[in-house]
This record gives sequence, structure tokens and C-alpha cells, in this order.
Amino acid sequence: FEYIQWIASEQLLQVRRTAEDSGMPIGIYNDLALGAERTGAEAWMYQSVMALDADCGAPPDAFAPQGQNWGLPPINPVALRPSRYELLIQLLRKNMRFGGAIRLDHVMALCRLFWIPKGQSATEGTYVHYPFEDLLAIIALESHRSKAVVIGEDLGTVPDWVREQLTKARVLSYRVFYFERRGDGTWKVPGEYPQQALAVAGTHDLPTLTRFWSGEDLQLRAGLGAFPDETSRRQAMEERQRDKERMLAALKQESLLPDGMSDDPAAVPAMTPALCRAIHAYLARTPAWLVLANLEDGLEEISQTNLPGTVENHPNWRRKYASRVDNLVDDERLLELGATLRSIRPIS
Repeated sequence: FEYIQWIASEQLLQVRRTAEDSGMPIGIYNDLALGAERTGAEAWMYQSVMALDADCGAPPDAFAPQGQNWGLPPINPVALRPSRYELLIQLLRKNMRFGGAIRLDHVMALCRLFWIPKGQSATEGTYVHYPFEDLLAIIALESHRSKAVVIGEDLGTVPDWVREQLTKARVLSYRVFYFERRGDGTWKVPGEYPQQALAVAGTHDLPTLTRFWSGEDLQLRAGLGAFPDETSRRQAMEERQRDKERMLAALKQESLLPDGMSDDPAAVPAMTPALCRAIHAYLARTPAWLVLANLEDGLEEISQTNLPGTVENHPNWRRKYASRVDNLVDDERLLELGATLRSIRPIS
């Protein structure tokens, strides 16, 4: 295992050097997961800091009516200060070595985290608070030391004051196209996005653009019992049709609908590379400091990386791209998507 870690480290450092030599100041964009498996090295090394008799997750909401249990042990906030915050510091330093940006999964965990007694359902959980100011200060310090941009995944139930504190600390907000709506469900126009943010179409926890458009994600969730009854499933499908209509209307308002494409979702049965480019052009028009394009959207992938709330009943983190890695560099869809983004946001 040490040999494999060493090889991975050598390769990642080489990628960083290659990126810097190519004029890419950010290079690798790392993702720091919320937690680690309780039988893994991290939990073993920091047993005194981990609450191994609990899991973390999310309370019941519209997305997951039964709540979510992620099966990961949370950090014990009472043990952080006595341990001099060593776990967090080492996690940040080791992950910031390889790239110029890092995404903090479920950034609200710096403030509060939903704990669930081990072996219980998410309905039995409660929020536990953390030393927010101390943790934010450590992240700011390590970010400065490593010269790394920090993006906080501030999705879900986020108190306004948490976002205010993250903004003051210069942490970028994570703005997902699917969720950037007004109160009536219509899409926000590009100018309504904040500047201190990363704008992206979706995440690894959400359906790809191709799957969203087909509605296959709703069918999958129905098969896994995510909807309490047939009425709820049907309402979700109807709402998806309205979402597609609103999405096309937003693109039309910005004069971004592909040539010959109708704003009637019934006339657009499937996601296309041109529609995918239009959505990313929409994001590129926002004032967000960073805009991200997911590889799976550019490649028209159907399966999503992870389905939150599932462990054994869905193959999370195991899917492969339909395209070979060797073919990605010359993939026409990716080349055209890159050209679209550069036409709106030229490389300085």
C-alpha cells in the first residue's frame, strides 16, 4: 500500500509540474471528501479524534425523504483543540500539495454536522456543532501557505450566516446550475450569480445532463424506493418536464438556444452536445470567478458517479467512461465545448 501511495504521489506531482509548465496556474482541482472509512488508515491514526460509534449524514428533506446516512464516522469536535487540530491540518496540507484548487465536500461541516447513532436511520440523528472560527482560520492559513483556491460545497440546508462567514474568509461558493433558481422555480439569469463562486452544471452526486434530460435518474430512484407512493413519483416526473421547459426558456432569454432547437421540451427528446454547450455558455456568462465543465457532461455519459443515500444497492464510484482515456484528447465534443468556453472567457 505504501508503494502504491508513493507512485500516486509521484504521478500527481508530475501532473502539477506539467500543468505549471503549460501555463495552468491551478492545474489539478482536488476534492476533499467529508470523511473516511472507519476501518481505514485515517481513522486508525486518529482514533482519539474520531466518533467511531456514530455516522454522519443529512436529515430528511425533499431530495431524500428518509434522510441520508453516509456511513462515515464524524470527527469529535471536543477532541479537536486538545489534538491541536492535527487531523485537519494534515488533511489540508497533503491534499493541497498536488493542485491549485481544492473543493471541501459538505463545507457546512465546519459549522455543524448531522450525527446519526451507528446502526440507526437518519431520522434518529441530530446536529452537532463545531468550532467554526478556528476551522475556518486554519483553512485560510493552509490555503495561503499552499497558494490554493478553496471552494466550499455549500449545497443543501445552508444558514445565511454560514455563507456570510465563508465569503469573508474568501472561500468560493459552489453554485450548481440545477439549483440556481428563483422562488418561482425559474432559472436565475447569469448576472444573478455571485462573483466569489465556482459555477458548474452538476456534481458527482447529481445526474449528468444527459440523465437529467432523460429522467432516468427519477426512474432509478423509484426502483430504489425513494418515492413513498406512485403519486409522488408521477409528480416528480411532471416537475422534471417543467424544469426542462424553464431551462430552455432561460437559454432562449440569453439567445443561447442551439440553431433550430425549439424551447418546447417535447421537441427536444434528448440532451445533445449543442445543448450541453449552450448550458455551459450560460454559466460562462456569469460573473463567477471560476467555471467548471464536468467530463461526463461533455462525453454525454448517462450514469452518475454517486447516488447519495445508497451504499450496497447502487454501484457508486465504480462506473467507467464509455470513451477510452486515449481518445479524450481528440474527442470532438470536448474540443467544441472547450472552444465555446474560451470564446466567452478567453485565456489571459
